[in-house]
Amino acid sequence: MAKIAATAMFAVVALIAIIAAAVSGVVAAIFGGGNSTASSQPSPAALADIPGNYLALYQQAATTCSGLDWTILAAVGKIETNHGRLNADGVHSGENFAHAGGPMQFLQPTFTWVLDQSAKQGKHIPPGGATPPSRYNVHDAIYAASFYLCMSGADRGDLYGAIFTYNHADWYVRKVLDQANAYKAAQQSAPQQGGWAVPARGTCTSGFGSRGGEFHRGQDIAASIGTPIVAASSGTVIDSGPRRATDSGSASSTRTA
Repeated sequence: MAKIAATAMFAVVALIAIIAAAVSGVVAAIFGGGNSTASSQPSPAALADIPGNYLALYQQAATTCSGLDWTILAAVGKIETNHGRLNADGVHSGENFAHAGGPMQFLQPTFTWVLDQSAKQGKHIPPGGATPPSRYNVHDAIYAASFYLCMSGADRGDLYGAIFTYNHADWYVRKVLDQANAYKAAQQSAPQQGGWAVPARGTCTSGFGSRGGEFHRGQDIAASIGTPIVAASSGTVIDSGPRRATDSGSASSTRTA
């Protein structure tokens, strides 16, 4: 009976672990977790809501952690103090009822611990903040939040766990992720033409195949200068840029593999 109970308990624990891993994987896929170095672009809602100096700091601080998109930092800043605009105790000075302070609402012991642990890893808040660093300084607070989320799981692709460490509540994690998604601009998809995804809207002037006695390993699309070019499929860009001068202007190409 004890063996059966132990086996059942193990199955429950394993199921919980699988569910947690699945949730983390979905979150990482949406917000660029893991080893992703790509950074999303701000949506119109983000540009309208986030003060310019805060937006720049969120974007800069996020680059210190592979797997952390700036929208996560911005969402935390929004929920905690509305990007420093909340008129309440503990935002610009003092502490709130939970002893948190600053635009990213750090407990002083936590702020100090994050800086100490980051220093051991060779990570330091760059110049531009207070001396010594202060949880009330927006520059220092945002970088410290990036360090904290990173060491709490963001660098391993576990954004859910990282946000949960910041505030131990599932509702808080969901709120941060929802806000981050609102701040993230929708990715531009490749236009569809005749059932195929093409990198730009234009006219095909030379297709893939035989051309002038040679085999043309590409597709030429003529479009006016300034036409957006997007990826037709997943791959790695191996060459991009001007190709040759023409009577009507310059031509450019992009190759992927």
